[in-house]
Order: sequence, then structure tokens, then C-alpha cells
Amino acid sequence: MTTQLAPVLSQDSSPSGGTSGREPAWRLVALREIVVSLTDRNFLISTAITLVVLISTFGIQGFLAGRSHSYTVGVTAPAARAVLESAAAIEKAAGGNTVLTITDVATRSAGEAAVRSDTLDALFVEQGSTWQLVGHTTPEESLRSVVDTALQSRVLSSAATAMGTSSADLLAQSRTGYVLLASDAENSISFQITGLVFAMLFYMSSILFGMGIANSVVQEKQSRIVEILAAMIPLRSLLTGKIVGSGVLALGQLTLYVGVGLIGLSLTKFRDLIPAVAGAAGWFLLFFIVGFAALACLWAMAGAMATRSEDLQSTSAPISTSLMVALFAGIFLDGGPLKIISFVPIMSSVAMPRRLLLGGVMWWEPVLALALTAAFAVLTVYFGAGIYRRSLLQTRGRLSLRQAMALEE
Repeated sequence: MTTQLAPVLSQDSSPSGGTSGREPAWRLVALREIVVSLTDRNFLISTAITLVVLISTFGIQGFLAGRSHSYTVGVTAPAARAVLESAAAIEKAAGGNTVLTITDVATRSAGEAAVRSDTLDALFVEQGSTWQLVGHTTPEESLRSVVDTALQSRVLSSAATAMGTSSADLLAQSRTGYVLLASDAENSISFQITGLVFAMLFYMSSILFGMGIANSVVQEKQSRIVEILAAMIPLRSLLTGKIVGSGVLALGQLTLYVGVGLIGLSLTKFRDLIPAVAGAAGWFLLFFIVGFAALACLWAMAGAMATRSEDLQSTSAPISTSLMVALFAGIFLDGGPLKIISFVPIMSSVAMPRRLLLGGVMWWEPVLALALTAAFAVLTVYFGAGIYRRSLLQTRGRLSLRQAMALEE
């Protein structure tokens, strides 16, 4: 990337670090970071694979949920027809996807012959005091379930009439009520899964694009290109361009994932959750922007303290560990501990969106958490940029944080 960037900067930058053209140096660096990533095969393939997985997941769910089951069922008596008509009405009222076509047959033997020849999917007959579904090779459980529901309703209604009561009263006596001490949202598996997805997206994007910044910095040091760049533009502009370029790419990729996820959600039976998920997703993107800004300079600092790519594992370990702690804390903590960490910078980028999904959050809480993360970002940018400028031109070996702080700018 930098070998192609240097000729561009040489045409637009003055030796003092300013730009003689129209574009500031940091914008050229940011643009180049974006262009290189968008033309990088690995980046495009990984993004495409993730999108295919998302689309396939929601597509399969939508297909299975929307697929209808049609059955042609034979009957030999009006009572059997009445049961199936009741079953079809109940299924339609419940929004089910089982469709029944009822056909009269003269005798049971004629119906069984039609089932064997696959003219009928099943035969529904009354045998003594019981009812039977006669199939061919395998039982159709969805058909059986629909018919059982109608039979239970019929039997219950008859029993209620005989007792001088209603089927609704009988059902109320046979059901157990459940009182939840937590909110419904907190006990929703769908919201829990969505919170997990947000946490994983934040962690993976922070690692992927953060390590990209660190690798870019250390490659510039290894190739000594950084010495040429430092003579043409201020190191502050070089750092700003890298952060802005990587941040735009990360935000664009996340927005794409979230958008596809919301569209996919609208095609499933969980479409009613979209307003709550969309609101939390908006806050998640805001927290990601501020959280990534807080981490980006630290990643650049880790790259500047390294001399070779092999050194990155050591210099970036504190950042990777902190992200891992934030991930697990945001996923597994609940109640009071979750509320506390939702105001802790970086952890709040994982914990607050999850709390917003679970519900019970006052309007000012995400605002305060975002402001605290922004304040932390200002501190990390100031600190990380200082270490970056001190360490970038040092090529004698890997630096510790204490050694980097002792260097003069």
C-alpha cells in the first residue's frame, strides 16, 4: 500500500508536510487505505462469505416458515368431513401453512386403494370410538397435528356442553399460569441471540481492522518507506488517514451486515422484533464508531512499537486481551454487573446495545455511556498518537511501553 502511496503524496505534498494540492495529506492516506482494501481479494472474499452466510440463514428460515403443506384427504362419512373442515378453519385462523383438500370416497377399502396409488395423501375414518388417519408409507406429522387439534377442540366442546360450562373455562382450569420476575424481553431468546451477534461483530471488526492498522504500520517500518513518508507529510496526518480509512471501511461493512440482517429478519416469523432490534442496532453502530476511535490509535501504537510482524503478537496483546474481556463480560454478565460495565468505555460498546435489547434502560443511560466512551477516546487518541510518533522511526528492535514513553518526539 505504501509503495503506491508515496508517489501520490510526492505530487501533492510539500516538504514541510502541507499539501500543495487541494486534498489534505490525511485524506489521501485515508482514500488509499479504502481503495486498497476494496481491491483486496481476501477482504472482498471474507465480506462476501459473511453476506452469503447471513442471506442463506435467513433465506432458509423464510423458506421453511413460508412453505405450505398441502394434503388431499379422503373421508367416508359426514362426521369425518366436519372434523377436517374444523381443522382447516382452525389452521387458517392461526395463520398456519397446512392446506387440506377434502374428498369423499364410497368405502374404506376404496379410500385405502386411493392412498396406495397416491391419489390421496391420507384417509380419515372413524373406527369405533376412535379416529384413524390411514397413510401410505410414512406418517404425515403436520397433518396429524392439525387433525388432532380439531378433534381435541371437538371433544372439549362436547364435554363442556355436557357439564354446563364452556370450553374456554375448562381450558383455563387445565393451564398453569407463569409469573416472570424479569421483563419479557429479558427472557427472549431472540434478543439474547441478537445481543450475542452485536458483541461478536464488535469484537471481530475491532480485531480485523485494528490488526490491519498495526500490520500496515509495521510493514512501513520494515520496508523503511515510513522514512520517506515522514519527510513528505506530518506523522499526525499519516496516522489520521489510517484511522479514518479503516474506520470508514469497518463502519461500512458493519452497516452492510446489520442492514442485511434486518432485511432477513423481516422475512421470518420474528419480524415483529424489528423496531426494537433496529433501535438497538443504531446505538450499536454509534458505540462502534466511538469505541473503534478509542482503539485505533492504540493499534497504531502497537504497530509502531514493533519492528517486525512477529513482534505484533507481543505489542498488541494488551489490546486483544482487553477486547476479549469486554466480549465475555458483555455476553455473560447480567443484572447489576451488566449495568455497571455498560458505562465502562469499550465494554459499553458490547454491554449497552445488549441492555437496550433487553429493555428497562432510561433514555439518558446510552447517552451517558456514549459520552464516557467519547471522553476515553480523546485520551487514547492523545496517548496513542504520542507513542506512535515517538516509536515510528525507531527500528533498532521491539520497544516496550516504558521505552516508548521515554523517547523524545
